[in-house]
Amino acid sequence: MKKGKYIKKIFFQFIRFNIIGVINTTITYGIFSIVFYFTDSRLFSLLINYLVGINISFFANRYYTFRIRNKEIKHQFIRMVASYGIIFVLN
Repeated sequence: MKKGKYIKKIFFQFIRFNIIGVINTTITYGIFSIVFYFTDSRLFSLLINYLVGINISFFANRYYTFRIRNKEIKHQFIRMVASYGIIFVLN
């Protein structure tokens, strides 16, 4: 791939990644707020927030941002969940 095409590809991935980030943040913030309103539990609200956010982020970035179509989804998903699990515990 020529350098110009590669830079263009990376630039558009960056734009798509940020679009997914904004959408994911909006949805998960709404979910967190609703769950917290009904349960008054920060921990439970955060847990639901993470579960939904991980799925949105993983699948949207996989298929829309990076356009990955291979079948190695299970291993990749487990790695992402593990990394978010560490972040959840530290949070």
